[in-house]
Amino acid sequence: MNFSEKEIQDHIWEQRENWHDLILPLKLTNPYSFEDEDSIYGLSADKLLYNLTYERISELYASVKNLELIGVEVPLEKKKDSTIRADFLGVEPGAPGIAIIELKKSTQTEREAFTEMLAYASHINNLFPTHCLDDNILILIAPFKVRTVREAFLQSLIFDRKRVFVLQPVFEDKTNIKTLRLKPYTPNPQDISSLTEVAFAKRNFDVEVAVWIDTPEFWNTTKEKRDPSHNQRENMNRVSAYAAQLMESKKIHGFVYTQQCWPELVEMLPYSNSLVMVGFNPYKIANDKYYADHNPKIKISEIPEINDYGPNLADLIPGLNKSAKKLHADTNFMVDLNMVWDSHLGRIANEVVKTMNLNNQNMAIYRDRGSMNWHQYETSMIENVLCFNYDVRPTGILRELFWETTKIDYTHWKKFNKHPVQGDIYGWAVETLNSHHFFSEFLERMFGDPFGIRDIDDDLDEKE
Repeated sequence: MNFSEKEIQDHIWEQRENWHDLILPLKLTNPYSFEDEDSIYGLSADKLLYNLTYERISELYASVKNLELIGVEVPLEKKKDSTIRADFLGVEPGAPGIAIIELKKSTQTEREAFTEMLAYASHINNLFPTHCLDDNILILIAPFKVRTVREAFLQSLIFDRKRVFVLQPVFEDKTNIKTLRLKPYTPNPQDISSLTEVAFAKRNFDVEVAVWIDTPEFWNTTKEKRDPSHNQRENMNRVSAYAAQLMESKKIHGFVYTQQCWPELVEMLPYSNSLVMVGFNPYKIANDKYYADHNPKIKISEIPEINDYGPNLADLIPGLNKSAKKLHADTNFMVDLNMVWDSHLGRIANEVVKTMNLNNQNMAIYRDRGSMNWHQYETSMIENVLCFNYDVRPTGILRELFWETTKIDYTHWKKFNKHPVQGDIYGWAVETLNSHHFFSEFLERMFGDPFGIRDIDDDLDEKE
């Protein structure tokens, strides 16, 4: 590139009235279609995520192209703090929010771009308290050649749900700045697949179970009545609703539900009420991804769980080796971080159960909690089978995948009046979206091999 960042910046500002003409057409690989009768067999997490990403990028493209640039080299000042400068600020006529545009000419400086844009967004949000997640559009103009930056973009777009968009500067004539065009960056399906193929595994779930004492006066039924009343079911579902709100606020990707053991088991299990919280442990996912990146042919069942002899924090953050190489060689902080991650779930569970049991009846409600992995929980008869399971509430990316799967399923039922997985289905989606049965079925479809067509290991659970 023969032009400096300043020259490119000045040219874009001069052409602000023709901003939309600078942006080239969006070219995305077509989304996966599930309209044919047999296409439902190919439903998978990576395909669903690509379709959701396709839809999100298409919507962002329309917003970005419609922007009106309202400032260049804008100082964002704060008393008693350093001044930062946004290359451009913009707004979309008729839409809420502010666009923050950062220009980076080289691959070296684009590494810092996302950090800088987040700092700018934080400053803007401080000026406008309660700015929501969709009030900012973060736009990077850069060559976008660095793999780690591309992965950061996908992480922000898919998992963090930020409105991020990338434009790559290209020139029809490298000696003529007037030929500058901005090409939308579009990930291909393999980008999505490589990001998710190790993430979406049951082995990466952490489980926290908070329990409280059997309380026939309010929470629980009696052995004689056995089945919970409508009010008791509603109250248990309110507990999981509160927990799901807190999980969403902390961007925890997982699911939550409540359950009660059968009344005839209360003598054996006096803590008969449970809040089950499940979340993807990011350190387990990072461990799996590290092995997959360095051993492309490795199977999930062959990847060791996090241990003292596996990758450490400095393997994932090489910069740590500059000042503390020996420290990380002696201590594997990945092990410690992995072991305590479920404390996020534990704190939410404790807060929810404690708050929901506040009362003016002079009644003390005893509580306890414990943690385990999903395999231990899923295969426990007492924990997962001999009980009443109530509404399940997925959060984060699992919520999006489950809802998208449900939309596709209802479309399939409507068109073909049958489904290869479901023997039956509720008449209305509102019933399915909280169904413990259908969510369990969804987990098997995303993480298992219900059709016998995926290259996964059937003996994975046994090896764990």
